[in-house]
Amino acid sequence: NTPYVYVRSKMALGRACGISRSVIATSIVTKDGSPLETQITELKDLIEQMLI
Repeated sequence: NTPYVYVRSKMALGRACGISRSVIATSIVTKDGSPLETQITELKDLIEQMLI
């Protein structure tokens, strides 16, 4: 299963991705040893909790 969430604003999602246009989908991928790995794992865990 792939955890996911819906957002109300495509424009806000675009801004969160650093883009000034509407975005309909995005994904977060990890790379072993990345300095963001801990934050990405925490975000994934929070999203999975929302699905319960």
